Amino acid sequence: MDPTREEQARNTRGFLIEDLRGLSDLEFQQKAWVQGIAPEGYDPNNFASSFGDTVNDIFGCFHPSPRIDGYGFLKDDKEVQAVTRVLDAINSLFQRYGNKRDDRFYFDKPEYARVVAAASDACKVLTANE
Repeated sequence: MDPTREEQARNTRGFLIEDLRGLSDLEFQQKAWVQGIAPEGYDPNNFASSFGDTVNDIFGCFHPSPRIDGYGFLKDDKEVQAVTRVLDAINSLFQRYGNKRDDRFYFDKPEYARVVAAASDACKVLTANE
């Protein structure tokens, strides 16, 4: 594999895992996304500072596909399915309420629990393969 593409795949995978961790951690979300405080260990310039930023990052990983020119940053179908469940949960939330609301609006919705659970599951699947 081309070292540059391998590094790009690793970086994309790392960013995705970081975003999934944030999306599955309600305490992180409260500090980072509601209070605007980068939690300890995070560079304030290098973390998604809102639910919308995280969603854009995750969807960006999948455009046009979950592979970078044939070099997968997702290692198997189980990982693709796990992240697809996150995307489906986010889409369901946005279809119901739109995507122009304040972060706090979404946190109180029952559909948001599905997003958090799917992100937690996906994070476990991806990190188990590290």
